[in-house]
Amino acid sequence: MNNALLVGLVSVVALAVTTLYWRRRERIVRESLTVSREWEQNTATNTNAATGAERRAAADAARQLDAAVTDIPERVEALDSERRELRRELDAVRERWADSWWVSREATTGSAEPPVRVVAFDRWELPDARAFAKRAMEEECITVVVALGDDSFGVAVGESLRAEFSASEIATRITESVGGGAGGTDGLATGGGATGDLPAACRRVETALRRSDAVRAGDSEGSPEP
Repeated sequence: MNNALLVGLVSVVALAVTTLYWRRRERIVRESLTVSREWEQNTATNTNAATGAERRAAADAARQLDAAVTDIPERVEALDSERRELRRELDAVRERWADSWWVSREATTGSAEPPVRVVAFDRWELPDARAFAKRAMEEECITVVVALGDDSFGVAVGESLRAEFSASEIATRITESVGGGAGGTDGLATGGGATGDLPAACRRVETALRRSDAVRAGDSEGSPEP
């Protein structure tokens, strides 16, 4: 294994761990914020003594926030700010992770990479699929990224192929088979809410695209002479 490939693989692993950390942190803040807002709304509209459920909700929010119950309303605004910052951090990590992953893939596959590809990841969610599909737009191919963590996906179409193919149309074809919804542009589209076998549906679309005249012609042009 050459040094460049080794460095790329190490970067992917490191960024994957970092992304998981930030995602977990964002989820904790989001859950705490939800509980806090529900408690704040209940106490603001209920002039009677707090019910057992409200007291438990307040205690749960205080425990997650490591704060006194009386301080919860004042923490809501701070949580909003922290959540926005966490999203920016997580998006930045996703972008670095996506770039490292594609660089490592190119180093491994070289020129053998097909013009249409489907890649699936078990624990990913829609924001991850979107980030990776966005990076894939730089490649002169059609890429479908499947995120099985929440049954979502992203579709990217390289600039030279957009005269013949639309990412949003490909995404719609996928949802027609497995349910859910999708939308986007000719270059980038996302979808979610699938209830059927999403990987299988994406593979079927991949097979159909590879058989199309436009993809076969492009693949022939890029193939080395015998």
